[in-house]
Amino acid sequence: MGELGKGTTLKDSANNVIGLITTFGGFGNASDVLDKTTHDISGNFYAYMAGLRKGKPVTLTCDLSGNDTSGQIACIADCLSGTEDTYTITLPNSDASTYIFRGFVSSWDVVPNLKSQITLALTFQPTGSTAYPGPYWTT
Repeated sequence: MGELGKGTTLKDSANNVIGLITTFGGFGNASDVLDKTTHDISGNFYAYMAGLRKGKPVTLTCDLSGNDTSGQIACIADCLSGTEDTYTITLPNSDASTYIFRGFVSSWDVVPNLKSQITLALTFQPTGSTAYPGPYWTT
């Protein structure tokens, strides 16, 4: 049976919780695909190989908290200053799987929904790779 993602948490290196998360995008790796085809290749099919790899952006949306003095505010400040930090994602599954990555907040958006809670959308860009189970998206 699958497990729900409700309760997934994200913390920075100062252990500040980015709170009130309502949606959490996927996270993982991607490789560039390089063409290595030659004209004498068997069967006249294209051939490919993996190129440089990158961590996929981590996206999340949370309810904007006017009482937040550390987590959400720290992310906005880090985005404005270009600060790189270490972040920990903890899944609410039975073994509390964790992923740790170095990266920076690449964007933030306040979304003033007219019929529901005002939200904060954050995008983090990892600066290295990921492995499961954590801990490690490192450079």
